[in-house]
Amino acid sequence: MTKDQVEDIAFLSYLTPFFAGIIGWIYYYIILGPGESFYTIFIVVSKDPFLYLIGCIGVVTATIFDAKGSEAHVEEITSRVEKVALALLAIEAAVAFLIAGVDISKIFFMFVDGKYSVILPLSLLIYSYLIQVGRTRLPRPSLHSTLNAFAILIMISAPAFIFYMYALQGATGAYEEGVCIFLIGFALFIISNQPSLLKKTRRKT
Repeated sequence: MTKDQVEDIAFLSYLTPFFAGIIGWIYYYIILGPGESFYTIFIVVSKDPFLYLIGCIGVVTATIFDAKGSEAHVEEITSRVEKVALALLAIEAAVAFLIAGVDISKIFFMFVDGKYSVILPLSLLIYSYLIQVGRTRLPRPSLHSTLNAFAILIMISAPAFIFYMYALQGATGAYEEGVCIFLIGFALFIISNQPSLLKKTRRKT
């Protein structure tokens, strides 16, 4: 294959999670019937493990072709994976908002019940970080890498906290606390990937 063909395959593979989601929506809309609510379809689609696996495999394939077919550095490849993850989360949040309106609790339960809607973007963020760690083996400690690792750990702990508290007490309040934990980690991840903010912090120190 030519270099251009490899780059095209990588580009299309990065879009696999989006294609899988669209196909999943169409498939379940037909299977469940037009009379079924969009809320139910959202939950069913986001609970489908095959769509999750297809999305993950597609992005992993994209990084392999991207590394072989282009001159992109590891940082550029991981940045693309992170952009896919954040775009997925943003689209899912927008769809949930369109379905549930301003009912925050309903939106929250949509993400909790449809577990892969959060787990897929989180898995991609973890994968992007592991690429960096695997490439550099022992990365130099820096503000960026430390904040990234800490933010990912916080986001991972959120679903674990929810399921643990629910299994322990059956406490529905744990959902809201878990979402807060995830949002804190997500906000920290966004901040850690803003070069301008990090530069200002380094200058002050």
